[in-house]
Amino acid sequence: MTQQEYAFLLGRIHGNLLSLELCLRAVLCHAHKEPMDLPSPQQQQPIQETYLTNFDTLGQLIKKYNTLVASTHKVDGYIVILRDALAHGRIIAPTPSTPYRLFKFTKPEKGMVKVAFDQVIDKQWLVDQDTFIKSSIEKIMNGARALGLTPFR
Repeated sequence: MTQQEYAFLLGRIHGNLLSLELCLRAVLCHAHKEPMDLPSPQQQQPIQETYLTNFDTLGQLIKKYNTLVASTHKVDGYIVILRDALAHGRIIAPTPSTPYRLFKFTKPEKGMVKVAFDQVIDKQWLVDQDTFIKSSIEKIMNGARALGLTPFR
């Protein structure tokens, strides 16, 4: 895998993770009959706290969404592990070329940490994660439809 392929796939995964979170927030806003108001560009005035604007973590959003939908539309919590590893992990490579290795460590206890995530990042793994995230977004959209919600018109 070239550096360009790596950067492209990693960027696509990142973008899809952002899309997934927005989908969750939109479904939760619609389910709770909250507005999806966005501030105007350079608006300095406060806006209402909603599922779109609140500080819920991705894990909290998934749990709240999963309580609303049937099991076939539930989102796998692995998404949080993946996102956290990509956001807070350490990329290590014995040489300046791919494949890389991604580690994430736990918070220290008594000066020691554990390995919470350890994955070789090759092209197939990146493609698999991208596919997984896209299928999770589709579950969210199908779950919204099953609830009679149309968060994206």
